[in-house]
Amino acid sequence: MLKRYVIYIMLIIFTLTIYGQSNLRYEKNNGQWDSAIKYKTSFKQGKVYALDNKINIIVFDSNNHYYHPHGDITKTNSRERYTIFSIQPYNANKCDIVSENICQGYSNYFLSKDKSKWKSKVPSYEVITYKNIYDNVDWEISSQGGFPKHSYIVH
Repeated sequence: MLKRYVIYIMLIIFTLTIYGQSNLRYEKNNGQWDSAIKYKTSFKQGKVYALDNKINIIVFDSNNHYYHPHGDITKTNSRERYTIFSIQPYNANKCDIVSENICQGYSNYFLSKDKSKWKSKVPSYEVITYKNIYDNVDWEISSQGGFPKHSYIVH
């Protein structure tokens, strides 16, 4: 009986460990994507692209059996269904994007047989911030519960 409880507790701890990792990782563009993309992250139902002064959130149809999580949205299968939400603050200042809370690990991109196009040790971050999107206001892009989140920080 005790053995059964120990196994149940171990399964619960394992499940909480796997599903408790809810922070998204915003990966910096070091030349592995189109230059308009500054940061990118993926979540279970889609992707987030951070561009100059706006973000695009792509949400895939939950009934889509053809979804490939590592696929490029610009090369879609005609059977894929998704919705794009673009959030662009109205009359925003031109601003810098600053990354915070570097994540452990990194990504490598082997883009072709040509080694000069490979991108190694690409960092990712928990938070990206558009500094002074408005005077004395920052726009923070982060995550909560495994989903993208954005907030305005007034100074």
